[in-house]
Amino acid sequence: MISHPSRTARPEGLLVSLWNPDFPGDTNGRHWQNAGFLHTKGPHRGRFVYRRDYDGPPLDPLHLDYRTQAPGAFFDPPGQDRLFDVFQDALPGHFGIGLLARHDPGFQDRDALEQLATFGRRAHAGLLFRPYGPERTGERDLTRLAELEAIQAQLAGWPSLETDLLTPTTFYALTSLGGARPKASVCLGGRYFVAKFNLPGDPYTSLARVEHATLRLAAAAGLCVPASSVVTLPESGADVLLVERYDRSRQHRAHNLSLRTLTGIDNVGTRRSDVDAREVDRVLGALKTPVGEHHEWIRRVAFMAGIQDADNHLGNTAMQLDAHNAWGLTPVYDLVPVTGNPPFATRLAGFPDPRQALTPHFVPAISRLFARPLDEVQALVTRTWAAMGAAAEDVFREARVCAADRALLREAIPLATLSTLVAHAAPGLSSSRAGRGRTVDHQCR
Repeated sequence: MISHPSRTARPEGLLVSLWNPDFPGDTNGRHWQNAGFLHTKGPHRGRFVYRRDYDGPPLDPLHLDYRTQAPGAFFDPPGQDRLFDVFQDALPGHFGIGLLARHDPGFQDRDALEQLATFGRRAHAGLLFRPYGPERTGERDLTRLAELEAIQAQLAGWPSLETDLLTPTTFYALTSLGGARPKASVCLGGRYFVAKFNLPGDPYTSLARVEHATLRLAAAAGLCVPASSVVTLPESGADVLLVERYDRSRQHRAHNLSLRTLTGIDNVGTRRSDVDAREVDRVLGALKTPVGEHHEWIRRVAFMAGIQDADNHLGNTAMQLDAHNAWGLTPVYDLVPVTGNPPFATRLAGFPDPRQALTPHFVPAISRLFARPLDEVQALVTRTWAAMGAAAEDVFREARVCAADRALLREAIPLATLSTLVAHAAPGLSSSRAGRGRTVDHQCR
């Protein structure tokens, strides 16, 4: 147990538990193992202390590894930081923070540690936070399409809102996920999803269908992708994207860490434009992932460059513990093609200018970045691009992408350029012979 000064003068903080498949489950089959204590107030504010008897995976194997320390090891955040990034990842994203600021005007004035403590009991993927005091918010997902309908209706004037979206029913569902766009945690038919809403002013008529189509295109290209579908709400006729959660099911919860946390680098938007895919490759090596994960990452870099994905920052790639407590990449997510050669789309490939990336120089550059044989990289990239070309039109049609959005997708994804590069690199591998790639879902590994 963690030692405290006295039972009557407990420090204020949060008990942190990890979902550990190797830990005996309770009567409900839940495998929460108490990992340690996060101080939220007092002289050790921000300090995390592992329990002396904890023997599960480190919460962050690169920054909170207790295994080389004495029992009861404690860690203090570096510099002026008051919260380790692994816990920062549990906070809502831009959308959730915006809702909370409307709901509680003082919320944004608190630092990240205070914000996390505000929630009380809070589950995030494979982590569970619990206060010593009474629970303040429960874990309640939305379970009915009518609830999605009500949220979609209120988003019609976004970012202005006529009413407070946060109620006891919606609080957890709308504030437990990251990201800038509106989304909600949903449980339908015993399966867990992230519901993503369309907004006024989106670049596509139905961004929900475009993102669904892009995920299916990634699956056809051989990437590890979560299951997804689009539901059309019966009253409004609005499309909502449902992406099945890879970190949560009735039997399992997976602890995950963003690459922003593992690398310590925030390259969102224009920040750190010099960051490239080597940062991720170093993490894959440090976590001793199999070679297949390195191949998956190379294919993702090729796919993201090929669709001109302008949101491929390190916060949108993550690692997770599987059912055997081995680290690997999560399924790929947040894939949206953008027209106009966005400069961020190919920075991970080492090309600030995307017009320089989709050329015969791409494969040699990736080979150098990853220190991988040229022929190996050539095969991975070429088959990814060839499969994209073979599957694109079928995928757009099957996802019921409207004609206007299909035209924008053809403008955003330079299929003719990719086809030329494939023909140049592998004359025998035409788009018609590339096939539809491997069929994958959220159980990729």
